[in-house]
Amino acid sequence: MMYRVGLPLFLCVLTTLVCSSTFINSAFLIDLCADETPASTAKLVDAIATAKADKNTDLNTLVNTQTDIGESLLHLACIWGDPIKVKALLEAGADPNFRANKQRSSLEMTPLTWCAYAGYTDAVEMFVKDKGTNVNVIVRKEDGGSHTALDIALLIGERGAAEAKLLVDAGAKTYEQILQEVKGHDEI
Repeated sequence: MMYRVGLPLFLCVLTTLVCSSTFINSAFLIDLCADETPASTAKLVDAIATAKADKNTDLNTLVNTQTDIGESLLHLACIWGDPIKVKALLEAGADPNFRANKQRSSLEMTPLTWCAYAGYTDAVEMFVKDKGTNVNVIVRKEDGGSHTALDIALLIGERGAAEAKLLVDAGAKTYEQILQEVKGHDEI
């Protein structure tokens, strides 16, 4: 019986520690980014604000945390299509061009390519406005070829039309257009 009383108290203390600036860690942020509930969004924004205020926290390292399969927090926010998380992470310095590449079968997707694939217009707009985002990063296709965020937006058809327009307006190119520009070079 004592165990049942003690467990809720333990969980309450643990929750308090997790929410304090001394215990904001990578695993906590990964869990928040992988959770699609509105409560997790608010907690992530609060955690980032707390980490920014804590002079002992390396914010850049924290917001560029990777999962065991190589996805960043920004990847997770994009997979779930949460523009508030995307904005908070970009403003905190998350790398918008990071490629998920820890698995051999990885397509090396970037957060932007995930948003283009899912048709998340609000998030794509944030990326094209972000000065650090390269809208022409080339990622792998499942069939072994290559493509860009623009190729992906065009591939999904009408669902990707708004994203394709945003990308074109930001200077994005298809993989074929990039190949034509560098024809004769061995850089790709």
